[in-house]
Amino acid sequence: MIRTIQLFVFLVLFLGCTSNTLHAQQKFSGDEADKRCKGSTLIIIGKGAKVPTFVQMGETSNYPIGEFYTLTHLLLSMSDGDDLKEAKKGKDYLGFVHHHYDQMYKGLPVEGAEYVMHEKNGRIITLDGFFVDSINVNTIAAIAPKAALDMALKSCAARKYRWEDLQEEANLRKTLKDSSATRFPSPELCIASRNLDLLKREMHLCYRIDIQTSDPIGEQIFFVDAITAEIIGKKTIGAGNKQK
Repeated sequence: MIRTIQLFVFLVLFLGCTSNTLHAQQKFSGDEADKRCKGSTLIIIGKGAKVPTFVQMGETSNYPIGEFYTLTHLLLSMSDGDDLKEAKKGKDYLGFVHHHYDQMYKGLPVEGAEYVMHEKNGRIITLDGFFVDSINVNTIAAIAPKAALDMALKSCAARKYRWEDLQEEANLRKTLKDSSATRFPSPELCIASRNLDLLKREMHLCYRIDIQTSDPIGEQIFFVDAITAEIIGKKTIGAGNKQK
């Protein structure tokens, strides 16, 4: 009885935090869910998704966490280039362990795509997240990282960048105990959707470039198409206040 109450509380808390998933286009429960994933009692394919965004396993199901990759490979219609890479995990006060996986395509991260396994006592309880299936993107860059960085810096147009502060750079190296540490941007290849909108599924090979500024104070992350050099997306972090 206690275990049932704990599971109910967990699902209420969890589902309350995933309102986007609940506004689903397709919902399968009972036998319909079990036909699509043996042992499941509820499957939701969220708006704009083509594969499940939420899966609840039945109390009598017994999927050990070691079968996560086998289960998701079938559930998410993964191809040879698709993978999930564990990024972090944590345990909550109910005893559930939450494993967060980044979606990968041919060894490159897919920006914003994540799948999460929730387990207890080594048994999978629920799965949720957004996985982009059927990606078909050329992963060989046509432009150099420096060309992409130049495009991002031109678009950023800050008055001062954090790596230009020599004292701050020295403090960073001292803190990290790394003589090569720097805040100077290092472009990294990834797969990203135009305007970072995974629902539209317009996927590109991009350089992800993190630019930290001190005037104005903030951080901007640019996604530069590694074939055309077009900036297809940007994230802005910080208030953009002028440094005094």
